[in-house]
Amino acid sequence: MSRRPLVPAAAALLLAVCAFGAGIRLCAPSASPRTLAPPPAIQSFADFLRWRSDVAEVLVSGQEPRATFVAVLAGERMSASGPPAYAFSADGRLLDWTEDSGDGWITRWLGAGALRSLTVAEAENQLRG
Repeated sequence: MSRRPLVPAAAALLLAVCAFGAGIRLCAPSASPRTLAPPPAIQSFADFLRWRSDVAEVLVSGQEPRATFVAVLAGERMSASGPPAYAFSADGRLLDWTEDSGDGWITRWLGAGALRSLTVAEAENQLRG
């Protein structure tokens, strides 16, 4: 009975571990809090749109002049519970942002009532006043 060398088995195991690690890295979020935090110059919805072009949708709750708008980013996630989001007042002023819009953040800004979903162009028109 001959023994098989351990080198091929060890190499296969090492390759599998490396492939698994690479898979985790590829599936990991590409964003970081630093890249999601609005720079100090971002004060309005117009500033925000010049800075971020990857808005998936804008959610609105309430009626003017007390409406609140939340811009939700497409693609980037720091957390499994929700994508990054940014809250704006009815006059377009940036109120708050989060890297994780899940776990109640959107409800805190928009309430539990009826929400409307706007395209970026529709929101931009409403927030221009």
